[in-house]
Amino acid sequence: MATNSIVGWIWLGGVLGVIGYAASLGLASGQKAQVEIEKKKHEAEIRQLNEKMRQTIMTARDGNLDAAIKRFKELDEEYPNQPALLMNLSIAHRASGDLESSMEALDRALKIAPEDWDLVAEKATVLLEVKKPDDAIALAEKIPVRLGRMPERLRADPLWADLPASDRYNALRKKHGVGKVLGETGINTAETIRNQIKSYPADIQKKLEEKHSDIVEP
Repeated sequence: MATNSIVGWIWLGGVLGVIGYAASLGLASGQKAQVEIEKKKHEAEIRQLNEKMRQTIMTARDGNLDAAIKRFKELDEEYPNQPALLMNLSIAHRASGDLESSMEALDRALKIAPEDWDLVAEKATVLLEVKKPDDAIALAEKIPVRLGRMPERLRADPLWADLPASDRYNALRKKHGVGKVLGETGINTAETIRNQIKSYPADIQKKLEEKHSDIVEP
C-alpha cells in the first residue's frame, strides 16, 4: 500500500481505559476519595497523551515519518503499556517499510489488549504485507462482525480488496457486509454510494470516483 494511504486513514489517535483503570483500584470502604484522586490524575495523563499523539500523527501525515517514529518511541517510554500508542507506532513503522518493527509493536500491544479488534485487524493487514494471506485471513476470521474497521479495509485497502477470491475470503467479506464490488451489499442507492466514497481518504476517493463516474456528482 502507498505510504500516504497508510498514514492517512488508519491512525487511531486515542487511548482507552480510564474507566477500567479506576475500577482496578477498587472502591472498598475508605478508598473512594483516593480512587477519585487517582482517576482524575489518570484522566489528565490520558488527555496529555492524546494531544501528544495527535501532534505526532500530524507530523507523520506531513511526511516526516522518521521524526514521528522517534517521537512515538519517546512517548512509549513516557507512557508505557498503551495499546493505541503502540498501534500508531506500528503504523508509522509500516508506512516507512519496516514491517518487522511494525509487527513487534503490534504484538506488544496485543499482549496488553488481546481483544482490541483494531489491533487484530491491523496485525492481519501486516500479515498481508509480508505475503502471508492465509495467516491474515485466519486472524481476520476472529474479528466480530464490522469491528476492527474490517468493512472499510475490505472495501478500500488494496491489500484486502485485491486478494484473490476463495471460499474463506468470500465468507469474510460476506460476514462484514461487503460485496464483491462497491454497492453490492449494504449500499443500495447512488446517494449512499457517493456518501461512502466521500468517507475515504483523498487518494482512495479519487480511484473510487473514477470507477463509479456514472453516479458520482459532477
